[in-house]
Amino acid sequence: MTDASGRMGIYTRTKLIGQGPHADVWQADGPSACVALKVATTDQGRAMLQHEARVLDSLHHPGIVTLEARDPDGLWLALELIDGGPIDAWASGRSHREIAMALAQVAEALAFMHAHGVVHGDLKPSNVLVGRDGNAHIIDLGVAWATDAPATAGFRGTLGFAAPEQLQGAGPSLSTDMYALGALSYAVITGRPPFQASDPTALAVLPLQTLPLPPAATVPELPQQLGELVLRMLARSPHNRPSDASLVAGALRSCAEGTPGSVLLGMFRTREALRRLVVRALDGQPVTVVVHGSSGSGRSALIREATAAAQREGMQMVRIQAGADATTAVDTIVAESQRQASVVILDARMPQVPTIAARLYAGRVPALILIRSDRPLPALLSLGARHVSPVPLSLHETELLMVHLGHDPAQAAELHKLSGGRPGALKTLLGRDALPSDISGRERDILLAASRGPAAIIDLARRLNMKEHDLLDIVEPLLDRGLLTETRDGTSVECMG
Repeated sequence: MTDASGRMGIYTRTKLIGQGPHADVWQADGPSACVALKVATTDQGRAMLQHEARVLDSLHHPGIVTLEARDPDGLWLALELIDGGPIDAWASGRSHREIAMALAQVAEALAFMHAHGVVHGDLKPSNVLVGRDGNAHIIDLGVAWATDAPATAGFRGTLGFAAPEQLQGAGPSLSTDMYALGALSYAVITGRPPFQASDPTALAVLPLQTLPLPPAATVPELPQQLGELVLRMLARSPHNRPSDASLVAGALRSCAEGTPGSVLLGMFRTREALRRLVVRALDGQPVTVVVHGSSGSGRSALIREATAAAQREGMQMVRIQAGADATTAVDTIVAESQRQASVVILDARMPQVPTIAARLYAGRVPALILIRSDRPLPALLSLGARHVSPVPLSLHETELLMVHLGHDPAQAAELHKLSGGRPGALKTLLGRDALPSDISGRERDILLAASRGPAAIIDLARRLNMKEHDLLDIVEPLLDRGLLTETRDGTSVECMG
């Protein structure tokens, strides 16, 4: 019952704190304490409130909002009032440890739900409130689903946090909750959801076409194990996600004290293209990619990231021995790919690689073939193989990398120029405790000229208008100090990376 004074049963509404398509949420005074009063605004809202009350009747856990009272006709629900806000707003400025601990609380509450046969069905940041005491509480079980009940028709959930199989018509499950927990964790850690699009409807297809950018790409200081755990929860296939929320809670707690790993910055378009190609291979299409660039450009890092993504999605690594003949290599890859989706890494310096890749591509072998190369391979380009190349780091990204590696970014501009924006070359320079203060102007010129890749001594001398023996007199101390490296034939040098 309600009246003009704002009373509903034994509660008096005092402040509107939320609105949805089927119900409003009010702060209300009750006989013993303030409550969050959910008031239905549609007939569907009444049905949802009655459903939520039935679900909450069986769930009593400190991480799940408590049901205080309800209207028998579904007009309103009185719920525990959480003095706090959504977990994503709460997380701003918090340490990774604090965030991981709060997420562990969410995982524990989710595990309790699952143990009692309940799937939340719409886990997202706005449905997790963190109180002033730092404790997280799951709210809004209006679309919760009993695991022993038949799934309802139609999509239920929120785009951006719904699992790929839900977007293809599957109902909610323990595994879709796990995906949503991963998406929620990603959003809380990075400040952005796993997928972003200017057109919200694109969120209905992006999880089917690509994979999330690793969270460490935007949060370089993130503990490596925490980032990996989040990505495993976001696996496209339910079979590749963690299956037990209680184990995830424990993992979140242990990850909180971890250390950052090797970070790949920038190159966002190239990395997105590679993630989409990984998905194509997962869907059974043959994919051959030539990742080409100079030494230290980041090509190996790109291949490592794509390979890690493929393996998280259940693809196996197939290794080919350097001396293997083309026929044996092709037969091995074909046999392994028939058994399990495969990712194969090849090096273009192996003379048989073009033949191996051409035969695999012509045979439409459903595998992901990643070829590391110094330059494009025209023979494979004509067959339709994709070619991608690392993009140099920007000055801002160079500064971020220097901070991540524990260096003062004051020299970023000079080191960016010397390295040509190549991550490997930059890391090498930083590994020498940045650029020594006693480097002469001529030595700087040589380092800059050699920073774009191997440079022949004779060409360097010509470009710098020097005699070869004068150049070598300057180069030799730089070689001794590890600022330059010499190619095997001794005719070229480069700023190593």
